[in-house]
Amino acid sequence: MIQFIYHYLPFGKEAFIKLHKAGVNMLKKLTDHVYYFPHSEETDRPVLGLICGEKYSFVVDAGNSPAHASSFLEEVEKMGAPPIKGVAITHWHWDHTFGIHAMNKYTISHHLTKKKLAYLKTLRWDDDALDKRVREGEEIEFCRDMIKKEMPSREMLILQEPDVTFHHHMEVDLGGNHLLDSAYWRGTRAGLFRCLCPQRKSTVFR
Repeated sequence: MIQFIYHYLPFGKEAFIKLHKAGVNMLKKLTDHVYYFPHSEETDRPVLGLICGEKYSFVVDAGNSPAHASSFLEEVEKMGAPPIKGVAITHWHWDHTFGIHAMNKYTISHHLTKKKLAYLKTLRWDDDALDKRVREGEEIEFCRDMIKKEMPSREMLILQEPDVTFHHHMEVDLGGNHLLDSAYWRGTRAGLFRCLCPQRKSTVFR
């Protein structure tokens, strides 16, 4: 989940919700340095973030499929943002990580996130395997149904682990603004962390 902290936005909560509902296939501006790609309920595509510094940009989460990641990158290219330096993965859930390979960027995460992704790589993702894991209680029906709807065919799906991990804290200098990653442990969300822009004094994503 990516949670927005309305208090720090340059406009109110109601304006934010109206902006969010305006469309799901284009980047929305939160501040001069922060953008997001809206959530789509149809196939449970989560919000993806873009934090722009003066020299580089950093993506927050990789999307729930190669198609989701590609759509996001197309929108970033249209806006002419600073070059993408990498992707920060907030946690291991499929809808935030199945687009890592398609992003084709330097990827960082908490070390527990990488551990969970290493396990996901050992699983089969065809319909029969998904149905079996639902029957055995390892997967929930909602995720299975959304995976099938987002990716009717998964023969070409490639799961990928992050390139770099951290245990407690990691800071990436983007020039002017920073992407600051602080590690957390919260229930099943192994490796959840938040991304901050210190110069803006706001918690943007977590």
